[in-house]
Parts: sequence; structure tokens; C-alpha cells
Amino acid sequence: MASKFPPFIANNDKYPRVMYFTPASGATFGPNALVVYNTGTDVIDECGADPTSILGLSCAPASAKLIVASGKVPVYVLDPDVMVGMSSSTTPAESQVMDVFGVEKTGFWRVDISDTTATRVQIAQIDILNGIFYVRYSATNLQLDQILT
Repeated sequence: MASKFPPFIANNDKYPRVMYFTPASGATFGPNALVVYNTGTDVIDECGADPTSILGLSCAPASAKLIVASGKVPVYVLDPDVMVGMSSSTTPAESQVMDVFGVEKTGFWRVDISDTTATRVQIAQIDILNGIFYVRYSATNLQLDQILT
């Protein structure tokens, strides 16, 4: 079945680091949004379409900066070993395991099965009954992974 839910950190052997970043002025992203770090201004904002750089998943909305003394919000910083559960407009199929696809935002971020060009995720596992794609993000697109490796 097709599914509609925001991405989440899946329960597996590798959990992401949580780091704190300042949201850009006027940022409106919600929790579980894909965010990018702007090295020129040292702020984060929601990724655009077909993101080439991804820092991670926001743990809180950008507006949470108003309730934190530092003005920063927590972010799950992704690396290629972190498994993320995502939805899609299509039903998961066994034949999609190990395939690579793009991501899209339709209210929340999900796997874009129709995008085999601007690929960002690889399907590692599926849950057909619940419509969940368990994915890993490509190291090529992960900002801190590019810096550390």
C-alpha cells in the first residue's frame, strides 16, 4: 500500500549523532524535514528539490529556536549507515530492495520511486504491510560524511 508519514530514524544497529544548529532567519521547516547546512552563514534550512547536500533530519521545527536559550534546534546528522524509514506514493515491492531512488517533498519528505536519475537513497529493506521503505542515504549527498571521509 502507498503510505503517508514523515521520515523517521529506524531502529537498527546505527543511530545518528544529534547536533544543534541555528535555523536560518525565516526558516519554517517542521520536525523530520531534510535540512542542509549553509557553510557561508552557519545556519540550516530545509533542503530544496532533488537536494545535492543533506545534513540530516530535523528533530524539531525551526520555530523551536524560540524556546531554546541558544536559539538552536537538534538535528539527526545522517551518515550512510543510518537507516531511515520513509513513505512513498507507491507500495513497496521486493524487487525494489537495493535499488536507488530520489526523494521528494509532498507535505513531508518521501521516496520518489519515479526518480531514478537524481538518486539520493538506496532501499535496504521494505515493510509491504505498513508501506515503509527502509533506506540509507548516499554518502555523496551527506554533508558531514563528505567532510569526514
